[in-house]
This record gives sequence, structure tokens and C-alpha cells, in this order.
Amino acid sequence: MTMNQHGRTCGRIGLPVTRHRGTAGVSGVVAWAFATFVCLAAASLHGDDATAAAGSPETSTIGQPESIAVFPANFELRGVREQIQFVVTGHYANGEVRDLTHDSEFVSSNSEIVEVAQSVGRPGKDGAAEIVVRVGGQEAVAKIVVSGQSQPQPVSFAYDALQALSKQGCNAG
Repeated sequence: MTMNQHGRTCGRIGLPVTRHRGTAGVSGVVAWAFATFVCLAAASLHGDDATAAAGSPETSTIGQPESIAVFPANFELRGVREQIQFVVTGHYANGEVRDLTHDSEFVSSNSEIVEVAQSVGRPGKDGAAEIVVRVGGQEAVAKIVVSGQSQPQPVSFAYDALQALSKQGCNAG
């Protein structure tokens, strides 16, 4: 959907999908619902439905990358509250580079040390582990070292207080 000077419209056929100021009552709601339905139907017929394609393995096309890279390739988790977000990029023969993070499979060599769920690695106990990343017939390895899991991590302004203040809207000025 796109925005223009009249409000939100369906980019495919140009119908308004929001109520305008003069419309009220049941007829306005029915008109809005019908316009939204027509817009979504037209978008899904033309393959523009982003909600169906987002993260769905059967609708995402990854092709055959020549190689993949995982970032960070080496990392150390030094506290009980730390975690790491992995990013996987695919490099293709035509020079294209794509983010393949959500299509990738992450396997830890030792899930007691590092457990990976939805591309986020969380520490378990001290030690070292490798995260094997597979996608499109390619494989890459990230090495993770975990330490400091037996010691409590002190409260910090950056990790704890700042998040609480931001959540409550105290950073607005």
C-alpha cells in the first residue's frame, strides 16, 4: 500500500482504504471494509501480500548461492545476560548479495554452551562451541566462546535502567 495526499490507498488499484472525515455510520464502515477487502484481494492476486511471504520457507526463493557468510564469525559471550544475533548473507554468481538469515538453519555443536533459536544465540555454561549455519546447499561456521556464566552480572544502566526508561517514554524529552 502506498500513501498519497488523500490518505492511505491501495497501490495496485488506487482505492482509498481509510475513512475520510465526512464518512460516518454503518455505510462508512462498510465502504471502508469493502475497499480494504478489494485492495488486499488485488494485492494477493498480484503477489504483493507481504504477510504471506515474510519468513515463510515455501514462498521465499533463496536460489543457489555460491557462498554464504555468517556475521559475526567469532564472538565471546562474557555474561549471563548477553546474547548474539547472527546475520547470514548469501553471495550469488550474478554479484547479488542477499540476507538469508531467516531462511537459515542454525545448529550448535554443544547446546549446553550455546543455544540458538531464530538466529539468536544465548549462553548456557562456560566453554566453546561452533554454530553451523546451513542454507541453499551451503554451510558456514561461527565460533563462540562463553565465559562468566557462574558469576552474577551486575545491574548496569545501559542494559537495565535505560531500557526501562525508554519503555515508559521517559526518553522523549
